[in-house]
Amino acid sequence: MRPPCFIVALLITLFALSCASGQDGLFVDIVTSSGNLRAELYPEEAPLAVSNFVGLVEGSQKAINPTTGQLIDSGFYDGTVFHRVIQNTVIQAGSPTGMGLDGPGYSFQDEFHPSRTFDGPFVLAMANSGPNSNGSQFLITVTPTPELNNVHTIFGGLVDGDEVATSISGVITDQADRPLAPITIESIAIDRVGEDALAFQPDFTGLPIASQITPRIVKRGDNFQLDIDYEERTDYQLFISRDLQQWTSERVAFVTETTPRSPFDLTIIIKADDRGFFRLTQVKYPVVIFPPTTLGGRTLDAAITRFGGFPQQTWINYAIRDDRFARVTLKNGTMGDVTNYSYTLNSPTRATVVLPSSLANTFSLVQFILNFASASTGTFSAILPKASPPGTQMSGTFTLNETPSEP
Repeated sequence: MRPPCFIVALLITLFALSCASGQDGLFVDIVTSSGNLRAELYPEEAPLAVSNFVGLVEGSQKAINPTTGQLIDSGFYDGTVFHRVIQNTVIQAGSPTGMGLDGPGYSFQDEFHPSRTFDGPFVLAMANSGPNSNGSQFLITVTPTPELNNVHTIFGGLVDGDEVATSISGVITDQADRPLAPITIESIAIDRVGEDALAFQPDFTGLPIASQITPRIVKRGDNFQLDIDYEERTDYQLFISRDLQQWTSERVAFVTETTPRSPFDLTIIIKADDRGFFRLTQVKYPVVIFPPTTLGGRTLDAAITRFGGFPQQTWINYAIRDDRFARVTLKNGTMGDVTNYSYTLNSPTRATVVLPSSLANTFSLVQFILNFASASTGTFSAILPKASPPGTQMSGTFTLNETPSEP
């Protein structure tokens, strides 16, 4: 029996549509509260970014809940929002808390390919807070943004939903570029079309691996300590709760070959209350890429380009003699001594340095977050606790030189 004519017509129409729109490839379908987006992914040009994104979507790449310390192994993006919209330019999502200050609990390096640029609109790329700080946040452009070339890793491009992305980019936002009416990602799914795409599986070889381990707490005398079998190239973070509802976190260590293997002291935490619940996470990195394990014997030259949210052109120099002493010099010639500074590796590409000095001004205490693009260069953001108002932030670029001038 011949099928009805309308069924034949429908099949022909569906076949024609698939032929017109469906070249083979690896695609992602993003269902939002404002409409649907479809993008092709570029695993050849950005294998780390694509593997990470697909892994987070499908649950094969584990992430750490920044609020509770629990592992996220499914639906990472479901229910998150577009937390940042630059009017008619860029839309950004992928922050677990929706505040734009977090990610999956790890970071990985940039990938720039000459065939993929921001010279046209509707580019899908990694959002970051500096070189090699990719995690889970992503952005979609709606206009050419060539200033982002070699700054953000491009790992895909929209093939459908241009009008949805454009509509989202035009919503009303507050002073922090956050939409006043939340725009939610309801779900994300990976669509493999064609033989090659069907065979694609994320390759996590070059990516960090997150997991939970059982905290081992021992009492030594009157002290309580977290006893860990430290592994190199591993980041440890402890999550603490009194009621299994509200959690706080403490960084234990990011371990390199020179990191002291000292037990993490829990005495104050435990003695404050005899009730306590703990979760311990670890992130293993394949390699520590850029930051030196010490700043001793180097100069840190910070070129400040923004201060308190306003453009700025000035600099500050630290000549670091050893692990205890440095000399700070401002552009106007003011000098001061720095003693007992702290330097902490936070990831394979990021470090924090706190520099208290004898200066009697805004720069008497500076907390730098250094994002390394190489072993000697990168970008920084910094907090000035003694500025007016307290907590004023500045940002710019930095250079580390091996041979400092004599302090």
